[in-house]
Amino acid sequence: MDAPAPAAATPAADAAPASAADAAAPSAPPDNAGAAPANKGGDAAKQSGDSDAKPGGESGADGEAAPDPAAESGATAQPGLATKRNGYVRRAREIYGGDRVAGDKIIINLTGSETTVTLQPMSPTEVDFAQYAFVPPAEWETLRLEFRDTRTALLRGSRGHGRTTMAIRLLQTVRATGIYLLRPQVDLTRLADRITGQRIPPGSAFLLTDPDDLASLHEHAFLSLEAALQEADARLVVTVETDAALPKGDLLRYQVTLPAAPERHHVLLRHLEYRLDETRAAEILGSADIRALVAEQLTETATCETAATLALHLSRCQDEDGRIDVDRVRARVLQSRVDEFDGWFENLRDVELRSFAIALAVLHGLSYDEMSAAAHELRDLLVKGDTVIHSGNADIQQVHRRDVFRFGRAQLLKRLQARIVEEVPGSVPTMAVEFIDRTYAQRVLERAWHGYQIQDDLISWLDGLVATGSDMVRVFASQALGHLAVLSFDYLCRHVFNTWAGHDNFRYREAAAAALGVAARQETLRPHVTALVAGWYGNREKPLLQSTAALAHGTGLGAADPTVAFDMLYRLAMVDDLWVRLMIARGVTWLLAEEDDYQEQLMPRLYAMIERCANDERRAEAGQWMFVFVASDLQNDVPDGESVSAWPTLLRLAGSSGELRRRLVQMLVWVLTAGGPRSEFAHRVLRSWAAMAESNPSLRDALTKLARSVLKHDARAGAIIQRLAWQWNSEDELLPLPQIASAIGALTAPVYPGRAVA
Repeated sequence: MDAPAPAAATPAADAAPASAADAAAPSAPPDNAGAAPANKGGDAAKQSGDSDAKPGGESGADGEAAPDPAAESGATAQPGLATKRNGYVRRAREIYGGDRVAGDKIIINLTGSETTVTLQPMSPTEVDFAQYAFVPPAEWETLRLEFRDTRTALLRGSRGHGRTTMAIRLLQTVRATGIYLLRPQVDLTRLADRITGQRIPPGSAFLLTDPDDLASLHEHAFLSLEAALQEADARLVVTVETDAALPKGDLLRYQVTLPAAPERHHVLLRHLEYRLDETRAAEILGSADIRALVAEQLTETATCETAATLALHLSRCQDEDGRIDVDRVRARVLQSRVDEFDGWFENLRDVELRSFAIALAVLHGLSYDEMSAAAHELRDLLVKGDTVIHSGNADIQQVHRRDVFRFGRAQLLKRLQARIVEEVPGSVPTMAVEFIDRTYAQRVLERAWHGYQIQDDLISWLDGLVATGSDMVRVFASQALGHLAVLSFDYLCRHVFNTWAGHDNFRYREAAAAALGVAARQETLRPHVTALVAGWYGNREKPLLQSTAALAHGTGLGAADPTVAFDMLYRLAMVDDLWVRLMIARGVTWLLAEEDDYQEQLMPRLYAMIERCANDERRAEAGQWMFVFVASDLQNDVPDGESVSAWPTLLRLAGSSGELRRRLVQMLVWVLTAGGPRSEFAHRVLRSWAAMAESNPSLRDALTKLARSVLKHDARAGAIIQRLAWQWNSEDELLPLPQIASAIGALTAPVYPGRAVA
């Protein structure tokens, strides 16, 4: 069907409410202004026209205007909202989805006035690895020469980049006769006193990895240590993470920066050669099955230890004929990771640490500040009075009073096996935090849900994140809830989804739909999700449930079959309820935001559906909301020389297709001349497009050409755009847009005999 002709636009305009207040309550009688809001579970939701059909579930006091639907639903709060949200979804989806042989122990006790420091020799296996399986990183020779004359060194490097192995290898190059491990809790300020006068074998070296009390380090302690070490003919090496904050700048002279780890495939090869021989190692890694396994295991986040562990299992999983059982290797690698994870998690001995671990699992990759605040909220939920949480044999120490100085950031990240990642999403610098092993995020969430009796507390906590969190936090919380639905679908249906789907706060409805989108991607759960959403979809008694069903068709259900999703959303558009119409529009934007290529493929279908709505008086308003939401919420990054710039998706596609351009012009004419809240919404959308175009010549030219086409197609709509352009640069405009306003204002309107121009 062609785009709506001017005659088709007229009935839609007539059917539209005359004001935003009318739109907020499309069919509410005047004496209904004081109706009570709906209950959380949606049980009090009435048919269209009752109070909960209004955005927010309630109207204002007598005489007070009803809330703006655009503001209530979050629309136009920030241009490109759906595109940004989809970026958050992609990041959230990424979340859900060594051989140590001890030899004879030689114990050295450093006695002191108060405590005794026990030294444990480095494992012979690790010493051998450093000597015979070491892969020199870039600039190794320069590093070795810098270290050669150093008695005390502070090595800075990234976790997982082989810091310990590099430290051992450096000590071997200066012929250390024995390398002893110091516990992280050691007091370095008193270590010099303990070393002095002790019978330490000449040439000994002490290795301390990530000391707990990093804040106590200062130059005086190192000077004292150097004197004691010189007398004992010994060395001290302390390794810290690259981003660890040192308390004193005078420690700079002791710092040595370690290079990045060598390529993980080289580490794998060298360890395999060490365990077998060069010929056999080459044969194994030349197999197609093994190459596929290696590519699967040695991802971008793989550590040097991951490569060494893989070499161990490859060397041990050979049959009598030398064939390697790939499935057996994979199972052993998985078991190694499970054992490592179990040991780490069980050593988080109190509620506060485990709260931080769970918060990081849900908000993995988000800012440290967001994660920390969420962790404290969870901790406060879990600590109720003097309740102590137990699980099996795990001994969780209860912390009754929160000590905000208990863990510094560096110490906390160390305990969580996490790291800071400097990111710049958009233009706002962010200090993000993530687990070093990204698989920990999913595993922590699963352990928390199935391993302890805190299901209701976790739901309450996620409820709070959805209710008060930022857009990004809400998306991540929804995705985490969706993963929990994969684990316990029936339980969450009873305790969360059926309640949230009818909630008078649209944030809960969005979260429920997004979580079901995650669950629907599981083939075994998809029929159950479809049945659940179908029950909401057909519930004419509760429009809020229908609005959630509309959103669900824009997530996992719609992504699986867009044709079905468009048909379901079109049919639902006949429901005379504002929230249903708004959430149909939002569901469409979610569906189109999946992939850039997806947009070009589906945009003709969207225009066709909106045109069908335009020719049906019952669906015309829903069609207008679809168009303005897509125009507002979808953006793409377009190459612009050496950089990229954001473009409205509809305008970008119009530049590559004459048919899409024709339809965009006709849709703009239809909405701009309709009057009512959709037209006002369209005004704000054009203002946001103009702001993007002001400093972008290419986009400014495209928007000007679009305005010219609108002016040519319909003088009234063109005059509206020119009037808006004048406002963008008026003296009452706090953020004027002179360039785009001038370009559009200079357009000449064609003359149509007998037709008035508004």
